[in-house]
Amino acid sequence: MSVYGAMDPDDSVPQTYALPSDSPPPDSQIDPTKAIQYWNDVPTSLAGIMGGYPQLNRIDIQSSANFLTKLGHQKIPPSNTGCSAPTLHVVDCGAGIGRVTKDLLTKFFSPVDIVEPVEKFTREITEGSSFSPLRDAGVIGDVYNVGLERWNPRPGAYSVIWNQWCLGHLRDHDLILYLTRCITALTASSTSSNPSTPPSTIIVKENIASGPDDIYDPQDSSVTRTEAKFKKLFKEAGLVIVREEVMRGVPPKLGLYKVKTFALRPVGAMGTQGGDRDGD
Repeated sequence: MSVYGAMDPDDSVPQTYALPSDSPPPDSQIDPTKAIQYWNDVPTSLAGIMGGYPQLNRIDIQSSANFLTKLGHQKIPPSNTGCSAPTLHVVDCGAGIGRVTKDLLTKFFSPVDIVEPVEKFTREITEGSSFSPLRDAGVIGDVYNVGLERWNPRPGAYSVIWNQWCLGHLRDHDLILYLTRCITALTASSTSSNPSTPPSTIIVKENIASGPDDIYDPQDSSVTRTEAKFKKLFKEAGLVIVREEVMRGVPPKLGLYKVKTFALRPVGAMGTQGGDRDGD
């Protein structure tokens, strides 16, 4: 979906009507081929990947860094940044040109794997000069040019699975299946060599529809889901929300969707009691 989606003028106020009974579910209209075609036409630039709002990159990255800190993660000390010594193995799903990988995840973790179906985007990571120091240091791990609906992660591989502005390209059923595969890909917390390491977590950061229904966007063939729909799908996948937080600092005059971040862990896993909320 568009990284920063502008709300329809009528969506800025919650609606009380339901979709006509004969309307197809919004997610049933998702076409992965059309989505790839859309993103192949998007420039490989910060402005392109941010939907025309590159000035909001700093706000987004800072909010995500704060979120990771609240989960108990710590930045790699500056003297060790770019060091090839492993910390925690994580993956950036729907990584695009590696914006989140470079500006956020490599500040906290190493190595960072990449999942991104658009090859021209991953070439920025595997060949681009701005990623050269990270590649040379071994911080960039494996790169998977595949859609999330077809990605089968290795069991027990990751301490953090980061999903941002990409899950709208999955139909509801496919999203549930994807999240269940992510559960199997989490590192068992009991195997950590550092007892202070936070439990393994799936992160979801997405736009939120303010009305009662999900919204299909034909431009990039994606859906913007309601918060209630996300929580329903998380539950069906066997996940518990351990922290949720609204991203602050986006100027209201831009008329953009609310962005919310969820930290998810499997039902019954360590650290799933007493989730924290921060804003609606």
